[in-house]
Amino acid sequence: ATVWPASLVMLKYFEKIASTLFPSTNKNLKVLDLGSGTGITSVAAAVLMTGGEVTCTDGCELVVKLAAKSIQNVCSRLSPGDAQDNEAFQLAGTAIKVSKYVWGDGSMPPNVFDLVLVADCVLPKLYPIEPLVKAIRDTLKHNGEALLSYEHRFYSDYDPRTKFRDFAEEYGLAVRVVPASEHDLIYSASDIEIWQVTHKSPS
Repeated sequence: ATVWPASLVMLKYFEKIASTLFPSTNKNLKVLDLGSGTGITSVAAAVLMTGGEVTCTDGCELVVKLAAKSIQNVCSRLSPGDAQDNEAFQLAGTAIKVSKYVWGDGSMPPNVFDLVLVADCVLPKLYPIEPLVKAIRDTLKHNGEALLSYEHRFYSDYDPRTKFRDFAEEYGLAVRVVPASEHDLIYSASDIEIWQVTHKSPS
């Protein structure tokens, strides 16, 4: 299993702004990890949150099992005193649930997640973009935000960045590109962007 550079860039940015995203006064936040791969993004969220709940998801059953095993290994090492069960792992006071979720299949509760994380999943050669945008719209709280990392790769049919923004506009979402100056000083790259996505305010 591989942790791609765009994931690392987002994780370090995530670490940098964690105190803003997860105020110490709120221990009941809900985080959704879309396209989790190894589960590293969910682990990082759990450690930085110190409370609340992370739902780690992927659309491939084999990848879900990989993520669950990875998270189980981390929890057994870092939180050996916490009770672990098949329903939710426990890490640093945060519950981590792992499940299969195909973007837009309706199996996630609607608009309950304070934060949605998407690490390096804007890859039209592998995943269609529209279901991802719909999944963000359908799961994100109306006052929540999504964080995405995007690594630019050549795609002959269209620019994935433009296509993502077009779908976001269609589904009532606003996209902000985080300035490179706000990224981690070491974990940054000229071809990797971080996007903040929110619901547009009703006009």
